[in-house]
Amino acid sequence: MRTALLIATDTYADPTFRALRAPALDAVELDGVLADPAVGEFRTEVLLNRSAQEVRQRVNEVFAAAGVDDLVRSADPSLRAEGVRVLRTRAEAGDTVSAQALRLLAASQDQELSAAASAALGLPVEQPVHTPGAAVLPHHAKLGARTTAVAFTPDSSLMAAGGRVLDTSSWLGVGPTQLDRTAYAFSPDGRLLAVSTPTGASLYSTASWTVVTKTVAPRLRQPVQIGRPSFSHDGRTLVLWVPEQPPALWVAVEDQWQHRPLRMAKLVCLHVAAAAPKMATLSVHNEIQVWDTETRRPVGAPLVPETSARAVALSPDGRLLAVAEEDRTSLRRTADHGVVATLPRGTSSPTGLAFSPDGRLLATSSDDGLHLWSVPAGRLRQTVETYVRDVVFSPDLRLMAGVARNGVVWLWAVDEHDLGSLPEPPLPPTAEQWQEVVARARRLALIGGGSAFAVGFGASLLLSGFSWLGLAIALGVGVFLSGVAVVAVQLLLTGW
Repeated sequence: MRTALLIATDTYADPTFRALRAPALDAVELDGVLADPAVGEFRTEVLLNRSAQEVRQRVNEVFAAAGVDDLVRSADPSLRAEGVRVLRTRAEAGDTVSAQALRLLAASQDQELSAAASAALGLPVEQPVHTPGAAVLPHHAKLGARTTAVAFTPDSSLMAAGGRVLDTSSWLGVGPTQLDRTAYAFSPDGRLLAVSTPTGASLYSTASWTVVTKTVAPRLRQPVQIGRPSFSHDGRTLVLWVPEQPPALWVAVEDQWQHRPLRMAKLVCLHVAAAAPKMATLSVHNEIQVWDTETRRPVGAPLVPETSARAVALSPDGRLLAVAEEDRTSLRRTADHGVVATLPRGTSSPTGLAFSPDGRLLATSSDDGLHLWSVPAGRLRQTVETYVRDVVFSPDLRLMAGVARNGVVWLWAVDEHDLGSLPEPPLPPTAEQWQEVVARARRLALIGGGSAFAVGFGASLLLSGFSWLGLAIALGVGVFLSGVAVVAVQLLLTGW
């Protein structure tokens, strides 16, 4: 049974308030509507012209009679704020029920309650990021460059991708004519561009586009995959991580970058906070640890998820940690690992997880598409039916870039004019769609290869005669033609 307590006053001792509109009739009419079984079916009570002490006592009685699963709503903003304050006080005292209630309120559709609860939990207050029902980044284009990863300058005017540095206004190349087609990172002041190499990183000056120094990791084996460089929030630390190897770290001392040893396990993923001295690592042992980039020491205890994690990412201010598994992603407080929200999508790529620069969006790339979620509530804002293995936002929030399976760079924008004259072909398929395409292509390759073998074998046998030499020639021609058919199909797939 639902309860409604209606409080109204139309008689005032202070003459200042006598000109106010008397709400007594409104309270009576609302009482009738709420009590109507066909409308509200509330158990109602009207307090008319009661003293403040009587009102407080009755409100306390209503709250006291409520169970832990009951939801209490008030039209009075001050009462709502008081309720959040009480929950915060109890949560800080160790009451887990109150803490869970605050988390539920932070994820609620009521923006006022969500903001108050988020502030009580010490989380960034979510603001509307777009018109309800509209896509956050509605426009897309194909850049065409093939690369491992992309990076934007702090002012978003330049983007490094596919061995080039591009102007994000004209999408024309600037700077060096050709860089390694690897991974990139701009320093926070925009003066340096780090380009990963098989044994470290080359640092370019963005003023002259010349190499100013090269960093070398002493114990870095020749990797199967190229490493990912990242600068710390102050630009004084450079970290390079390679899958299945320990990371390498250098510290800027005057004009020199000096290598510093790190006692870390082999990594699956590493992410550096953009505006805080923190980085998060995910080891091959499924252990997640947050580190202080200034002291290079662990911050707090490690976190070991129940199932295998695929990627981690820190919010720009370092207060939230996103942990992506295969089928879900959890938003956690960095301080105590408490879960703020759980998203029903994960990622299969260690770089398929990214916060927006303002910390209000989280991108996850999973097998069924690219998803954008609000932070901290975890509401789904947009789904793009495509698959990208690397996601990054521009600092000014105009653009989002993703690297497809075949290394081609795709862009999404708020305003279509930011994409200039770049082509807008259909997006590449999702991982699930890709698996279907591959399965069909393999069947075609087998059929085509078999057909080519039969044609080549038969034709060669007829031309060379029915002899052992002719049989050998026919067999060779058949194998060659079947191989050509299979390779042709593979080339078509990689060029999707």
